[in-house]
Amino acid sequence: MNITKQQIEAEIAELTAEANRKVASVKEIFMESARLRQQAEHLNQFLELRAQAERHSELMSFIMLGFARDVQNEPTACCAFIWTGSTSNPKEVRMLLKCDWQRILPIDVAPYFSDLLNDWKQTIQTQPEVVLAMIAELSVGPVRTMERDTMHRDRVALLMEKRLGECLHFPGVTLVK
Repeated sequence: MNITKQQIEAEIAELTAEANRKVASVKEIFMESARLRQQAEHLNQFLELRAQAERHSELMSFIMLGFARDVQNEPTACCAFIWTGSTSNPKEVRMLLKCDWQRILPIDVAPYFSDLLNDWKQTIQTQPEVVLAMIAELSVGPVRTMERDTMHRDRVALLMEKRLGECLHFPGVTLVK
């Protein structure tokens, strides 16, 4: 049995084509492998971010509000909002009110502040981020933003006790997501 030159060339062409298909297949495998490694790296980064968030779970943010009798006077602390999470996605929002807040405010301002409190209590149930945005930069009028910060929850508790003394907590206002 004689093998012709054409048969050999056909076999060479077939083997070359098969080799090229395998090379293309290997390239696809390498590309898919690279994509999978990249996805794995993204998931590792995600896990690290999640671990960092869990380490920061002890952090709380707050906005302290106060009453100012006039433009020259420093405000006197009367109310605070505290929460975990971000301002745009707050969790466990609590509103604290100094027990003797009515004593600090003049008679003509007390009803105004009472109305504000009622609005905030209602809105915080469904849109806490809106309330936090509204109170974050109060700089005119009798009720003003005094301070805002994020710190360890124990420090926030001590600060609230120092600035507000005995507080009225609004358990019905607490929002937990």
